[in-house]
Amino acid sequence: MALLHIITPVKDSIDSTRLTIAAVSGSALDIPYSYRIFNDYSSEENTAILQQLSQEYAFELVNLKELTDHPSPNYRLTLQLSQERA
Repeated sequence: MALLHIITPVKDSIDSTRLTIAAVSGSALDIPYSYRIFNDYSSEENTAILQQLSQEYAFELVNLKELTDHPSPNYRLTLQLSQERA
């Protein structure tokens, strides 16, 4: 069971997202954690990149486009889903 839940909301900011993913994944954490990235209506190209990165770095990718028709930003939904999964 994860004791720490790390979330990163993303919309098309791939360069900074890559740096964030690398920093989180490279952290020396002594407790179990889960890492989820919430993709908030990024372009198809960037969504594909996020899918590739999720396989490379083993984080859970949540595509909000599959869960809601509400346009970005979806901060409230991101927080609600995070609380449910915590």
